[in-house]
Amino acid sequence: MKNLQTFIHRESEVRGAPFDINDPLHRQELGELIDCQASPENLYCDGEISVAEGARKSRFLTACARELLKIDPTIKLYEV
Repeated sequence: MKNLQTFIHRESEVRGAPFDINDPLHRQELGELIDCQASPENLYCDGEISVAEGARKSRFLTACARELLKIDPTIKLYEV
């Protein structure tokens, strides 16, 4: 859960309010955020970052998605 906790902390700061992992709506919102960030144009910042950096981001988001799906297998993910 280390990757997911890192993601939740970072996104909570951006959002200005904490995510509650026990709330199904918050879990789905986290899934949507992971999906959005995993889209190719967001993942590689429209070609502005290196392939290696994009691959690192992809591994992190994939790990976050796996951890989230262990908590709630009903989350819909499309990009990861």
